[in-house]
Amino acid sequence: NETTGMKSSGTLLYIGYYHKTAANCRNQTLVFDLNGHTLKTTSDVSLSRLFGVYGTKADGSNFTLTNGILEMNGTYSAYSPVAFFHGAAKVTLDGVKVTLNDPSARATHGGMFYIANAKSTLDVINSDLIVDGGDTGSVVKGGIANTGAACTITLKNSNFTGGRVTGGVVSGTTHHAMGGQFYILGTAKFTAENCTFTGGECVPAETSYTDYGGQIYKVSGSGIFKLTNCTFTGGSAERGAQIYYAGTSTSNVFENCTFTGGKATSWAGSLYNGGRLT
Repeated sequence: NETTGMKSSGTLLYIGYYHKTAANCRNQTLVFDLNGHTLKTTSDVSLSRLFGVYGTKADGSNFTLTNGILEMNGTYSAYSPVAFFHGAAKVTLDGVKVTLNDPSARATHGGMFYIANAKSTLDVINSDLIVDGGDTGSVVKGGIANTGAACTITLKNSNFTGGRVTGGVVSGTTHHAMGGQFYILGTAKFTAENCTFTGGECVPAETSYTDYGGQIYKVSGSGIFKLTNCTFTGGSAERGAQIYYAGTSTSNVFENCTFTGGKATSWAGSLYNGGRLT
């Protein structure tokens, strides 16, 4: 019931790729059913990430990971240790528990996921995503997920626990810490229904730098930001201990949500609203 001792480096599973000899995965449906098993990396493994969606050869594909446990132990590098989206594909986690244990690596964007393609889609359904101990890296953006452009994230009946981002120097520039769990930028579409968000922390690089959104940071653009029947517990940041919002869209709705136990050192122990919310 458990697969351990993986010694792979780089990316374990590629979907699509840039190389001209790579297989064409366009418009394909791929299902990876763990059948109740645990896929576990060992503490001495050096793994860039578990899987990646790369290049135009993944465009239009649908990849589903279901029915099992992913336990990530060890050091990671580059962008996000679980998945990196650079192709216009849809990835679904359904009935999966993902645990990232005390990572000593320092991913720069996204503690679990980094979504770089505007046409990428991530669905998390009936799943648990847990960051257990330590930083999610010197991740300055998104302790669990970091998005850009016009991608789509849909969360349903799932739980998100932990996530800690620390401001720091990336490519010679000092950055603010933003989004202890989710960093949502631009015109991205972000919806969550019947989900719980627990913990999440932003730590500034230094006292002169502000940190934003202990659990969710959503700013800029006219994308959708909709939360329904969600519970937010804990979370800490200087501004917006649980949510920091400064978007411009009128399609943003919070419906029947509960906020408890957030701690802000400056403004808004639960929700900082610098934009338009209903």
